[in-house]
Amino acid sequence: MFSTGTCGSGSGADSSGVGDTGSDDSAGSLTLPEYVYATYNELMKNGWRMKEIDEMDMLGFLRLRAWDARREQEKKKPRQRFIDEVWPGVKPG
Repeated sequence: MFSTGTCGSGSGADSSGVGDTGSDDSAGSLTLPEYVYATYNELMKNGWRMKEIDEMDMLGFLRLRAWDARREQEKKKPRQRFIDEVWPGVKPG
């Protein structure tokens, strides 16, 4: 099922919809085999064929996923905001 040494010319990750691959895991972490299965499963649900997945640049795809995960973590970091942005319905007085 899994190709270990194949690298295609494109990553194929442009619109795969694999953004929620690890969301089924309550602890938020998957083992490598679980992550690979979840990735294959999500790609196949989105219309990819097994041959297309096997021929894609998997390392490039994983780099892209790591980059996206880092961006999402940055968005979750606390940042300074004005009180009216946090509680827009509260009026003084």
